Amino acid sequence: MNNLNYKEINCKVPLNKINRMPYKWDLNIYRGCQHKCIYCFAIYSHKYMNTEKSLMTFTNSINNGANSNSVNNSFNSNSLSVNTNNNHSFNCHDDFYNDIYVKRNIVEALEKQFRKSSWKREVVNVGGVTDSYQPTEKKLEIMPKILEVFIKYRNPIIISTKSDLILRDIELIDKLSKLTYVNIAGSITTFNEDIRKKIEPNTCSSMKRLNMLSRVKEETNA
Repeated sequence: MNNLNYKEINCKVPLNKINRMPYKWDLNIYRGCQHKCIYCFAIYSHKYMNTEKSLMTFTNSINNGANSNSVNNSFNSNSLSVNTNNNHSFNCHDDFYNDIYVKRNIVEALEKQFRKSSWKREVVNVGGVTDSYQPTEKKLEIMPKILEVFIKYRNPIIISTKSDLILRDIELIDKLSKLTYVNIAGSITTFNEDIRKKIEPNTCSSMKRLNMLSRVKEETNA
């Protein structure tokens, strides 16, 4: 986790509408993730959402009829490069893993959306793109404030995480689970620690995740 950069941004809309999933809404309090999972589908997000040059590169490649032969994706443990027939290239992994965008107004924006008369208290998945309990959260402590908003409005929630840091907030999760639907989803890729350290180097061990899920089941109504 060397060369870590924190960048504050404002979010206009805290919840993203999701299709073809068991839930309709997704909430991500961070952009970028320190877990460094090599299979992460979100690694392009910094470049396509923030960099004008990259957006132009992507647009030009489409306009020029780019296909699987002209847009090449190459994966390795350190970087992901995207090359187009315009000879533009950029490194996605390093930015996504090391540049953590913190949505400084996410709590206020979420409460504003929950207050709307049009809001129907639908299930919100928290952390579907970037893990809300990545190492950054230990310092910034945004999730307790997010959970307080869910408790205030009795809104159902799913929390997806690969971290046992969520146990820090188990009392809040228990409180919410007594008011509405709560589901804690912890993915376990492998119990082979040598493999896990290669593909998910900054996550907690699979056994810690399993123990986390056991505690949530035993100590809450989730």
